[in-house]
Amino acid sequence: MSQCKICGHATAAFGEVDFSKNCEELAEPATGERVRYERCSVCGFVFTRHFDSWNHERFAERVYNADYGRFDLDYEETRPRNMARLLVNTFGDSLRERSLLDYGSGSGRFVEEVRPFVAHAAGFDPFTASDASLLDRRYDIVTCFEVLEHETDPMRAIRRLALAASNGIVVHSTLVQNAEFDARGIEWWYIAPRNGHVSIFSRAALATAWQRVGFQVASMNDDLHVAFASIPPFARRLFSTAP
Repeated sequence: MSQCKICGHATAAFGEVDFSKNCEELAEPATGERVRYERCSVCGFVFTRHFDSWNHERFAERVYNADYGRFDLDYEETRPRNMARLLVNTFGDSLRERSLLDYGSGSGRFVEEVRPFVAHAAGFDPFTASDASLLDRRYDIVTCFEVLEHETDPMRAIRRLALAASNGIVVHSTLVQNAEFDARGIEWWYIAPRNGHVSIFSRAALATAWQRVGFQVASMNDDLHVAFASIPPFARRLFSTAP
């Protein structure tokens, strides 16, 4: 019996798709490589074990290669710029007193965009094995944009995020299952092995994952979420019910 990577309960087969299935829904030639997804019977987490044994080199060759931008058009410019603007607009001048770690920093573009507005900014990317000592420090804000869905071990990532933001907040994005997901099932656009989307969260799965590390999570919408052990004073404006 297979166990859920989030809550440990039993899973069942959810469906399978060709490796070529991608977020831009481009009609790529089928590879014949079938990727099987499972769904947890309790928290609803959907995931595949297809990539669990892959190392960084294989991911670089098969997923995060020169063609990756074709399947994630916002990766290079649009997402880093928009996320930096969101952070600056939300926190304003108070950012100048804050330290920030971007987890899953990729090309480093988001850190470049936000650095002029914060006291200190650094980037760590688990897929390129960048400076792991950055994870030993504590930050006011940890960002993690479009990363958790790529994690073959999502709880390891969430433990890292919680430790780095033990006295701060984690601002992260990953699209949770919604009404469109319920209607489309395995054909939902966000289930995309060619993009490296191996972990598809329900709201219950996301809440359970953060609860396991002593955090709460509040969702701004289906994609944007904030996790925290307690709400630090600088972040209280995000929560209308904050003390």
